[in-house]
Amino acid sequence: MFKNIDRDLEATNIFSGLVGSDTAEASQLSQTTQIINMKRTKTAYHEAGHISFHYVFGYECKWVKLHPKRHGSGQTKLLHGADERLCKILTAGPSSYAKYNKLSEIEQERTFIVASRLIMTLMAGPVAEALVGPQSLPTSLKVGIQADKGADGDHIKTIEQFLSTFYESVPPATNLLEPVACMLKEYLWPFVQDIASALLEQGELSGESIAKLATRYSLKEIQKLLEVD
Repeated sequence: MFKNIDRDLEATNIFSGLVGSDTAEASQLSQTTQIINMKRTKTAYHEAGHISFHYVFGYECKWVKLHPKRHGSGQTKLLHGADERLCKILTAGPSSYAKYNKLSEIEQERTFIVASRLIMTLMAGPVAEALVGPQSLPTSLKVGIQADKGADGDHIKTIEQFLSTFYESVPPATNLLEPVACMLKEYLWPFVQDIASALLEQGELSGESIAKLATRYSLKEIQKLLEVD
């Protein structure tokens, strides 16, 4: 009799262990899914931040996509119109300095303006990501670009290096962090949210789709605030 009870208890304990194991696995899977979703969300807002400033500055975007397998990875193809050559030189490093002297006088006169726009557009990515993430502002702004170890931070450092080579007095790029955050929060956040939501839903957006989203907002009013020509 007692042996049967022992066997019953043993069977019950084994079954309980299996249930506990399944519960733990389900919990772990849920946590993994949450992490993946957060990474995708932060990436979508990161790319949307870039695009929002890019459009305010009068440029266009060819496409934006989230990588389907590398969670937390995205890519945006930005177009710079008449400033394309200058933008490539600003972000290419010292090897491109010789090409700068071959630019037209008009292009060279726009160097500081275009460089500032590039820096703000690059910053808008990690700042938008910080605004939607668990970090609190302004702490996340203080680390700002320093916390961004990707291409954005590298490009900003390259542009700063270029400016310090051709200009005597160049303010640090971090001076633009607060204005970028202000513009995102006060004027561009609905546009950023629209882009991010569509990107999360579709995984990829064409330039035409983004341009259509942009028509919902009075970007010209924001351009006046930034004195965009």
